[in-house]
Amino acid sequence: MWRESEEPNADDLRRRIGELEAILTRDLTPSERSNALLQKAVLYGTLGRNDEARQCFLDVLHGSDDPDARLAAEFGSGALYDQEGNPAAALQGLTQFLHKYRDRLRLPDAQALYADIQQRRGLDLTALERYPEAIPVLQECLTFPLKASSKGILAFNLGFCHFSLENFQLAEVHFRDSLKQGPPELWEGQGRFFLGATLFKLGSLAEAKRELTLCESKAIEYGLSLEQVYEALAGVCRDLGQRSEAENYARLSREASLGV
Repeated sequence: MWRESEEPNADDLRRRIGELEAILTRDLTPSERSNALLQKAVLYGTLGRNDEARQCFLDVLHGSDDPDARLAAEFGSGALYDQEGNPAAALQGLTQFLHKYRDRLRLPDAQALYADIQQRRGLDLTALERYPEAIPVLQECLTFPLKASSKGILAFNLGFCHFSLENFQLAEVHFRDSLKQGPPELWEGQGRFFLGATLFKLGSLAEAKRELTLCESKAIEYGLSLEQVYEALAGVCRDLGQRSEAENYARLSREASLGV
């Protein structure tokens, strides 16, 4: 959900899987076999063939005594739930993994894996509306050495948690930070919409209207609901005393809800 990578070429992935299958027919050391299976699992996961990816991870767990290989397989098995849109199962598995390997994850060579786990957990907690638990995890994630766009997505989620808990001043800070980091287009739209909604809640009506008007002009590009944007603009215009605009936006919101 929050990773950035180039769109993989499915033919290249399938060709690489075929190469790994050929390698796995050879007389391999346990380490070589585990490495090939882990690579194959990642490729299956990238193709969305999660059952086959899980089987590869299980083969590693059943056939390898290498602690690093088992670590990678257990993590990979849990992370597949995120890919499947199942944040509850992902959170449960990743939290158990975090506790089980707590000492190992403190080592310098495991910091990238620890950062990955915490980012996933922070986003899963947000998706599950467990906002008070998500906030400290997301705050920790923002201290990691990540790409600006990844930090933008984390900052948006942190802002959303505070918005949902009606901590509007903190929400404003994090939504602005998200937009400064330059997140992907979809998150930029959500960031601007919720920044506008936050400013409305804080009584900064003129600025709220500017943000929401921008959302209106770029709603398709941003992937926003015009019904929600119009509804928010109607509320802002009402509070600004701009009655005719408020009525017009309320009408547009009703029409958008009906698909007119």
